[in-house]
This record gives sequence, structure tokens and C-alpha cells, in this order.
Amino acid sequence: MSKAIFLFIFFSISLSVFSKADIYPVMAGVNLNNDFKVRINDGSGYKNVPVQDIVDVCFAHFALSGSVDIEITAPVNITTYRIGPERLGIAPVVNGKTMTFTITNPTKLIILINSGAGNHTTGLDGLCIIADIPETDIPSLTNPNVVNIMSYGVDNTGNTLETSKIQKAFNDHDGNRKIIYFPAGIYKSGQLHVRAKQSVYFAPGAVLMGSSTYSHYARIGTEGSATEKYLLGSWQSDSIRIYGRGIINGNGTALRTQDPTGDGFKTHNIQFQGSSQVTIEGIISLDAGSWSIEPIVCDDLLISNVKVLSDLRYYGTAKLNTDGIDINKCRDVMVENCLVYACDDALTPKMDLESGMFPLRSSYNITFKDNIVYTRKCGVKIGSETRNSGYEFYNIVVDGLDVVFADRALSIWSADGALVRDVIFKNIYIEKIGTEYKKMHIHCLIDVPGNSIKNVLFQNIHAKEPASNGSWFEGENLGATINNQKVQYYQIKFSNYTIGGKKVLSLTDAGAKFKLNASNVSANQNEFFFDAGVATVNECNDSNIKIYPNPTSNYVNVETTNNDLIDKISINSLQGKVLGLFSNTTKLDISPFPDGFYFVNIYNNQQTITKKVLVKK
Repeated sequence: MSKAIFLFIFFSISLSVFSKADIYPVMAGVNLNNDFKVRINDGSGYKNVPVQDIVDVCFAHFALSGSVDIEITAPVNITTYRIGPERLGIAPVVNGKTMTFTITNPTKLIILINSGAGNHTTGLDGLCIIADIPETDIPSLTNPNVVNIMSYGVDNTGNTLETSKIQKAFNDHDGNRKIIYFPAGIYKSGQLHVRAKQSVYFAPGAVLMGSSTYSHYARIGTEGSATEKYLLGSWQSDSIRIYGRGIINGNGTALRTQDPTGDGFKTHNIQFQGSSQVTIEGIISLDAGSWSIEPIVCDDLLISNVKVLSDLRYYGTAKLNTDGIDINKCRDVMVENCLVYACDDALTPKMDLESGMFPLRSSYNITFKDNIVYTRKCGVKIGSETRNSGYEFYNIVVDGLDVVFADRALSIWSADGALVRDVIFKNIYIEKIGTEYKKMHIHCLIDVPGNSIKNVLFQNIHAKEPASNGSWFEGENLGATINNQKVQYYQIKFSNYTIGGKKVLSLTDAGAKFKLNASNVSANQNEFFFDAGVATVNECNDSNIKIYPNPTSNYVNVETTNNDLIDKISINSLQGKVLGLFSNTTKLDISPFPDGFYFVNIYNNQQTITKKVLVKK
């Protein structure tokens, strides 16, 4: 069997300070891959882009603005390929070992070469090209509010463990709104805590490299849980921002070799605990020991344009659990424009174990917007940790998702008693479902002692082909009673669900392969509803709505080709509070609002479209 080669390309729309392309630096000491060659041509001739190597994934990184030609040279002749998202219809020119194509607009692509069925094989090499948003808010080292980490005498070659010096820099500027600046270099460290009202900027070429020694991930004083291990975190802090074009490398591959069973030596790259007003944007989260990014009991959380690349391989019986972004007992969350490449679940809100440090609570107002996933497990999974009865998950929206590959595209798994309600999956494109595990488009499960799943809408779900096992709604706890209500599926609605271009209109549709009693306890088929879901020509969607300027200081314009469909526009806080309501105007006065992120909700009689705007005066 030919080796599969994966190519990931990330683009995003932004005003640029670069003319077209700017190649990010790679420091001495970073492992380079010599199998693949990447060149780009922005009109000034082809330039080589360094390809960094991490186990079974390689990547090249540069900033992009405008049209650019990309040339990929593989180690073998290219005989087959698949370019995702396939809905973009991109067709490259292939000549022997070389593939070339032109990008005229910012976009995200995943390219699979010589992959047979179009998915991974054991021991694959992946080639990722990250053509990133040019930065517009690079801190200046001459600014008195910017602290150069090098002023603390750290070694930036990666040869010395610098945990104490880096932590001292964070501690010295606790609460004073400083920016801790990491220039290009390799910074070796164990467990760290960012402090309140603090920003940490990782410049292009900067790598925060996790130590390969597990004992270096030690609890910081009495802060946080003694059992949680991570590279970069926080404890009960507010107003934190992690940003830039640098890399958080958890060195998880090295840590996992110390425990072949996979039960220990699990570390997270980023884990914020009990914190609020947290932003993570632009960085690459690489090779985590376990879940890559996990905020726990956090409020007002924004994760934007983050690229998560994790080990895709299984290790025999090892419990790898390399999830992408896990939202644990959080509220008021936006995860947008991210790509997650993971062995385990890619995007997953959950309610994990209770402890004195992390009490259980209901989790709500969580939005995943315009993301791309490639995973051996679930693209998006609510659960499986849903502890306990008396708590709820609600107001969860997944809007805009390209599932390039997954075992299950969408999943809700109520395993521990919390009620799951008011969930929307919409504008989902499912390209390839795997053949090694559960093999489903949709999988919903209510295990003992799980609670009901209520009021779920699947809207504009488009699968390229059938899944081997279709879609299952099952559960051994169906029929039990929790809080005086029978555990069941309630109000499960499908609107414009298509497979191979054909609409699914009933539970008996042969192509969909619905199964409601896989656990020998039947879901109530009278609670499942279908309609044709035919969109009107003038249906409002993200492609015909623009909000500008963004960032802004005093006003924002909403530009759309479908003004007649807009009923009203609201400005909301990240907590969901309505701060302004507008009608009959597309120029919104936001001058009274303090600096920060806000949601702009655009309403018509069929749907609500949410955009994010930054007020910066």
C-alpha cells in the first residue's frame, strides 16, 4: 500500500501588512523534514518554505495576502489526491512528484495524496502548509508595556530548562496589563501559570517547548489541581490573552514513550482553570501529551485561528486521548476558524470529574464557528462526560464545519446524568467517514445513568456519501426516570439533511440507515421530525454578510446583499446580554461600549447569524 501524504493549508481573511507572502523563521534545533519540498510564488519568484517535522506530521508556515502559487514536491509520484474542503472545487496540476495550484482568495485546504480510500493509514506522514493571517497587532519591544522575556536571562536555544525564569516574569507582572514577549527561539519549560490581566505574545519562530521529563510538570504552589499536568495554564485569573504566530509544543511524543500503556504521562498544552475573559488566538498547538487545549470552569472564552496538530497514530493498547479542543464546564465560549487534526475527538464540550477545585455546574452558550476537523474519532462530540443529574448543557451551536475525515461526524453522548438540550448543528459538510470503528454520520447515545437529549436541530447537513453504519440514536438508559421525567430523545429535527445530494425525509430512508434501538431499548420515533429544508434564493448566510471596520472604535457597518431579509440587529456581550438593538439601519453606534469582544447578531425570520467584533479605542 502506498504511504498516505496529508497536506493541510490554512488561510483566513484579513487586512495585511505584507504585500503577499512572508515566510516565518525556523530556529536552529527545530527538527526539519527532508522528504517534502514546499515552494511559494507571490509574483516575485519561487521561494523555499522550511518544512518542520513532528513524528507523523510535517508543516510549513508563512503569512499570506493576495494570490500565491503553491508547489508541493512529494517523495513519490502522485497517483491520487483529494483536496478538502471538497466543496471548494479546487483542481491542482499534477506532474510526477509535483503538485501546483493557485489560491486567489484566503481559504483552508487539506490535501491527501496517494491515500487510497482518501484517509489515513498506519504510519502516515502528513504535510501541513499553514498560510496564515498576516498579523496586525504585533507588539513593539520599545513599548514600556512590553516585557522581553530575554531580559530575564533565559536561554532561547532549547538546551536549558527555564521554568523558574519564565514563571518569575509572569509573577513579576501579575495584574499590571503587561505583554510578555517571546522572540523567535526555543524556550524549554515545565508547567507554567500566566497571571491576571496579562498577555503573552509568541513571535513567529518562537517555540515554547515542553520538557520531556514528566516530573517537571509540577503543581505551582497550592494553585490548581495536583493531578492536572500541562505546559501553559492559569489559575483563577482574568483578562488573559495568548496570541501570535509561535508554537506551543507539548513534546507529548517524548512523554508518552515513558509509559507504553498510555495511562500516565498525559499532559495538556494549554489548560486554563477557573479563569475568565480568556483569549487564545493565532498560535499552533503541537504534539500534546493528551487533550491539546482544555479550559476548565472558564467564562468569556475566545479561541480563534488556532491550529491543533496532534499525533494521529494508535500505540497498540495505549489510551492516546489526543483530543483537540475540550471545553470543560465553561460558559460563553466562541471557537472559530480553527483547524483540529487529532487522533481523538476534535471539538468537544464536556463536564468532567468534580473536585473541590473544579465544582460541577451547568455549561451553556458555546459556539463553534467555521472550523475544519480531521480525526479518527468524533468531529464534534458533546460529552461523553456529562456529570451529573441536576446540571445541564444548553445553547450549543455548531455552525460551519468541514469534516474532512472522522469516524463519527457529529455526536451527543449523555453518559452521566446531565440534561442536554437546545443544540443546533448547521452548515456541516461531511466528506469521509472512516471504516475502523463506529462509522456514522451522527451518533447519539444515552448511557446509564445518562439523561435526556432534547430539542436538537440538524440543519443543512451535507454528506458526500453514506456512512457504513448510518446514524444511531440509542441508549441503555432510555425509559428511566430522572427529575420526574422519562429519559428519552425529544424534538429531534432534521432540515435539509442530504446524502450524496439526496434529501433525507424520514427515519425509513434507506440511504440514511437510521437505527433507534441499537442497545435493545428503543428511542421514541414520534419525537423525530423531517422537512425538505429547501433554502430560498435570498436566504441570508455568512457569504453575503460583511461587518467592518473590525476592529473598530465607534461604529460598525453591516453590509449585505439581502437587506430586505434583516429584521433586526443586536449587539451582545460575550455573556449573552443584549447591549444594543437596531432596526432599519446597518450602521451601528458602539461608541458607548468599552474595549473588548462583542457578538453582532443578525436576525431574519428563519435564522440568526452571529459575527464577532472587537472594540479597540
